[in-house]
Amino acid sequence: MPNRRRLRYLAWAAVLLALAPGCQGLFGSRPAPVLVRDAETKEPIPGAEVRLSYPPTQLPVGPPDCSEKTGDDGVARVQAAPYGDGGIAVGVTAKGYLSEEKVLSAQAVRALEPAHLFEAAERRPPALVVELYAAPRPAVELIVPAGYRGLIRAAVRVQEDAPSPPGQRSFPCVVPASGVVEVVGPPLLRRVFVTDFRARFADGAPLSREGGEGAVGLWWVKDEGGFHHFLVGTRDEFNDCCRSRPTGGEGGGRPAAGKGGGRGRGSHRGGDPSSDAGQARGMP
Repeated sequence: MPNRRRLRYLAWAAVLLALAPGCQGLFGSRPAPVLVRDAETKEPIPGAEVRLSYPPTQLPVGPPDCSEKTGDDGVARVQAAPYGDGGIAVGVTAKGYLSEEKVLSAQAVRALEPAHLFEAAERRPPALVVELYAAPRPAVELIVPAGYRGLIRAAVRVQEDAPSPPGQRSFPCVVPASGVVEVVGPPLLRRVFVTDFRARFADGAPLSREGGEGAVGLWWVKDEGGFHHFLVGTRDEFNDCCRSRPTGGEGGGRPAAGKGGGRGRGSHRGGDPSSDAGQARGMP
């Protein structure tokens, strides 16, 4: 009789676990509060959506992805399971903000205490803090010497302690006669894509992206050695440039700054980015 009663209790416990909401279930989930706040003001962001995505594995069954919204305190009360060796992707979106993604390692999840009976889980401190930048996206403005024609090689370098006035989204940078320039700035520059580069002549003459028929514009050519190669010229000059270079250049759909934000292999201290400087005023 005692054994039968014990089996009954175990069966009910399994049913309750299977019916548990959200990311709980049979995978040993535990509370993993995520705090979402403004990257510049440090104020909490209510109503943000926090989504946990588990990496694929060879196992047939795994914990399901889940999502929760943040409350007035900017905290989303999600549950995370210490599943596998890979990290859990934590994607965050909020109206009026640029989306962000962080990784919560499996080791960090295992270090979290499972929920205790009658515990006030809402009092737990955040297991992860995710900061969002308010829209719009940041942009780099290249200030080109008056009458300049030819190549520009631009690299984005992130300095963690660089000043970042709240609300700044435009980062001007003067291009020297060599055509080789480094854009140095705060971590926000990690959100700059190649499509976020703009340009103007120093004397105020307009210089649009991919200028119209016969007009001089700024054209993206390739991404190589940590530098983004642009051409200041007409459409015909851009076509000539493309025909004269080998194929296989990378596209412009990824961040302009590298992950580490340090000085890349092709920087002034590493490779020799000035090797093309002699061609900067002429055509490649």
